[in-house]
Amino acid sequence: MKASQTRIGVGGFRSLMILGLALVAMLALGCQANKSDSNPTSLDLTSPEETTGGFARPAPPSFDELTIHVQLSADQVQPMKDALEGWRQAALTQAEEQRVNREQGIHPGPRPGVALADHEPPIFAFLEESSRILKPDQFVQLAAYLAERQKEHRQANVQGHPGHGKGIEGRPPDGRPFEGRIIDVLTDKLNLTEQQQEQVREAHATIREEIEALHDQNGGRGRDNPELRRKVKELRDSIQDCLKAILTPEQYAQLQTMQEERRTSMAERRDERAGQRIDSLSEFLGSVLTLNQPQKQQVHEILSKTENQLVNLRESMRDSSVVAGDLRQEFEKIRTEADAAIRALLSPDQAKMYDALKALLPRGGGPGPGMESGPH
Repeated sequence: MKASQTRIGVGGFRSLMILGLALVAMLALGCQANKSDSNPTSLDLTSPEETTGGFARPAPPSFDELTIHVQLSADQVQPMKDALEGWRQAALTQAEEQRVNREQGIHPGPRPGVALADHEPPIFAFLEESSRILKPDQFVQLAAYLAERQKEHRQANVQGHPGHGKGIEGRPPDGRPFEGRIIDVLTDKLNLTEQQQEQVREAHATIREEIEALHDQNGGRGRDNPELRRKVKELRDSIQDCLKAILTPEQYAQLQTMQEERRTSMAERRDERAGQRIDSLSEFLGSVLTLNQPQKQQVHEILSKTENQLVNLRESMRDSSVVAGDLRQEFEKIRTEADAAIRALLSPDQAKMYDALKALLPRGGGPGPGMESGPH
């Protein structure tokens, strides 16, 4: 089972448009997105935290703290101690792996050929183990406690990072402007001359400034303005015409080939990860809720249908006439329908556990990149 992070909730409108501006050229990269020039800060391995959708999950609680919220029988004490220690050790190991990956410039998300299960947050293994030790009512207590603890931790992170959610203002994770990274890659792939490099840099900077000006003129409310979205889309798409004018016919043909190869690769990876995501969540729910085979199959079918609906809805985001508020309503409708369909399959005890568990999972999702974000 796996966690990964693919958040549907779009950050700032300005950042979304700047990212879109960069995408046309970045499709030619192959994308070097796993490289980072930054010097990462090591996690405190004495208090492991699990990375999750821009924030970290809180470190595992102490056993004494846990037993304040979950009443255990004598025969449950040692198994729960062991499960909690397993969580803590797994979190330490994962934190160390993340530190090493950052030092090596490896992107923290799923990579080609790497199973989603290799990214699973240790908390989900702990929940699975706990479900085999505790009675349904006890598991509900545990999940409610961990969910509240996670909520408080997230709120503290938001307060400590007031700029979170405002977008990246045209900069990738390593802090370098997108224009600079694009020019580096295009120069390497297409052998740009110095004059072409400067022309590409000026084209990107000009269009980015126009997009930002449109955003500022609308007071930051662009996501719900269809006309503004249309204008920004036109500007974003115009970078392709700029590149065609700057490059030689041979360079432009090579760029188109690289872009198509990149699109095909991205689509294949997306489909592969979607299948892994559905399998992962089905297995997780099957284990924690002790679903029988017919239930597992039906849950898998519901998740597959929901994934297809969400993919179609994501595609509609490319239509400049679609308003963000309408998208949010549609996303919520799909999630609600999927949730109700799953819940209808469950026994009363299973339903109680499922309801408690949902607060620990991404909206409509599970261990794996969910419908809004992955539970990393």
